[in-house]
Amino acid sequence: AGNSVYESFDQGDNLTEIGPNVGNGAGIAYGGYQGGVANANVLYVGSGNNVYVRTNSGPGGTISVTPVNFPGGAVRELAMDPSDWRTVYVVSASAVYMTTNAGAGWVDITGDLPAGSEFFSVQVITSPTLTVGGVVVGSLSGVYLSSASTLGTWNHLGANMPNAQVTSLVYDVGSDTLVAGTLGRGAFTFSSRSEEHT
Repeated sequence: AGNSVYESFDQGDNLTEIGPNVGNGAGIAYGGYQGGVANANVLYVGSGNNVYVRTNSGPGGTISVTPVNFPGGAVRELAMDPSDWRTVYVVSASAVYMTTNAGAGWVDITGDLPAGSEFFSVQVITSPTLTVGGVVVGSLSGVYLSSASTLGTWNHLGANMPNAQVTSLVYDVGSDTLVAGTLGRGAFTFSSRSEEHT
């Protein structure tokens, strides 16, 4: 919310404040795995110039700033690797960062993205048929993909997609489909089989 982060276990009938003064969140990621073991309580929130985290404190546990402050400026969005909750990707207006240790350190993976790019969204891809795993970012000029094996080396995704601002990215592993929502130019789907405009 505007003033804090809240958690509910009964569809919003009752709320517990877990992030006092952490308002206007720029992305929330929760629940993940590490080595095949579930951690339902892990939570990341982007707010202002910070990334906040709760790793394993259980339901109702509060969140706190990552051990090392996020170096990229104002957080626009974040995405957690569903197979390793310690790995999170974060975009600011002009950079893409990752952590592999729940915020104990950050690596700039902006790499060879076009100079002057502006970023709005980020998503982790886990399907080997689509990308061999990696991360995608939505920018002012479409979607860019970086493979997990060559993070920081980016490729423009979607030959039929217009040069448009991508404000939202959603990936469904079951159908191996990435959906990109643009500002005023429609929504596009990408899969290992095709690219479509909807």
